[in-house]
Amino acid sequence: MTDTASNGSRLDASPMRVLIVAAHYPPVNSVAATRPAQWARLLSQRGCVVSVLTTAIREGSLQGYDLTVPPGELIRVAVPGSRLIARLDSPFAEPGSGRGERSQHRPGMIARLTSWLRRSRGVFTSARMPDHHDLWMLAALWRIRGRRWDVVISTHGPYACHLVGYYLRRRGRARRWISDYRDLWVDNHIYPGLFPFTSLERYLEAVFCHNADVITTVSDGLAARLASRHGRQVEVIHNTIDLDMWRHLDATPAFPSDECVRLVYTGTVYPVGQDPEILFRALALVRSRAPTEFARLRMVFAGKSQSSIRELASHYGMTDILDQPGQVSRDLALRMQRDAGVLIFFNFCADGHAGILTSKLFEYLVSGTRILSMGTKKDPSTAAMLARSERGLDFGDDVSELAKEIERLASHSATEEKYVLASTREFVDSERCGDALYRLLGEQPDSLLRPDWMVRS
Repeated sequence: MTDTASNGSRLDASPMRVLIVAAHYPPVNSVAATRPAQWARLLSQRGCVVSVLTTAIREGSLQGYDLTVPPGELIRVAVPGSRLIARLDSPFAEPGSGRGERSQHRPGMIARLTSWLRRSRGVFTSARMPDHHDLWMLAALWRIRGRRWDVVISTHGPYACHLVGYYLRRRGRARRWISDYRDLWVDNHIYPGLFPFTSLERYLEAVFCHNADVITTVSDGLAARLASRHGRQVEVIHNTIDLDMWRHLDATPAFPSDECVRLVYTGTVYPVGQDPEILFRALALVRSRAPTEFARLRMVFAGKSQSSIRELASHYGMTDILDQPGQVSRDLALRMQRDAGVLIFFNFCADGHAGILTSKLFEYLVSGTRILSMGTKKDPSTAAMLARSERGLDFGDDVSELAKEIERLASHSATEEKYVLASTREFVDSERCGDALYRLLGEQPDSLLRPDWMVRS
């Protein structure tokens, strides 16, 4: 191991060895995979020797596996029981998801119970306990037995990643542990968890946050929530986007060359916290008072778990202007964002969960396309980001003003200004993110200043 001086500086010039523990990682095409992948790139560029401990790709389920894998050592460990979880959930797959249409037969009791636990409580979804990554954690620790790193970075969810980070730090196999929360665990904004596991989750999160040398998260709102619960300083490292990925996108337009103005959304629509009906109410208002402009509008919702969008389109009589291609490749999703007439962003609004800045918002900012944000109320963090970047507006639940803006865009789409990547660096600055992360690798760990008996086991 490389020694560290009392001021946190390294005593030799050997590269810092970093292990990133992330259950979701490229080539998996998901938001959860982009953050650890970007960190691996940024740290490698700064001279670190980066290893990544992640899950194995299961054969037969490769849809959406198209992200570029960063260079470096990749340690893949299979998730025990993943096939069973997928089989139990398959009767509930949505059309266009690549897993077939919904089963014509009523799913069995076990499948219905599993689906309810996953969708309403977050069980077996990487969010709450129990989770199918629990056994993966044991297999992963066995796979890396005897190995040591200077720093281990674990990112939640699932919480199994933090169990690996905690174990390595406590066993002295990592000098420093950075515990990252892409989403909250105990205070998760979507899933309330399942009693009595919720009590164990509160205990484990307290143990993790007490023993981690650094706690990081994605926004000021989530940092305030974690700091309040655990009495620790929490560092904010925003999700960031690789601008080179945008520069090298295929120039082929994502949509036909016509006179239509496409309102585009890419990603998952969550059943709680988001309110897509606001968009349909605004479109209904446009249809009633500006039919000429409405005739030019089309909606494109690319992603999975969007049954609510189909139901709303049917209810408001707008199925003829809705296109749902299902989950698309990363490249096509970015081209859709680039070539859209306007991008739709649904704020996540729930009491006590302010400031959820997803990586989708940062992708949207880079695209250069106008952004219309909406929700049950305005989100201060989203509104401030859009106002400061001049990329769009957050309408909250103001249907009338949202309808006016859609009418304006439909009337003036040909002259609507597109932004350029150069003006985006202030808001999506991967270099600044890399500098902040690298600084956290080398600071003196607080726990090294405490005797072992003061560290909670």
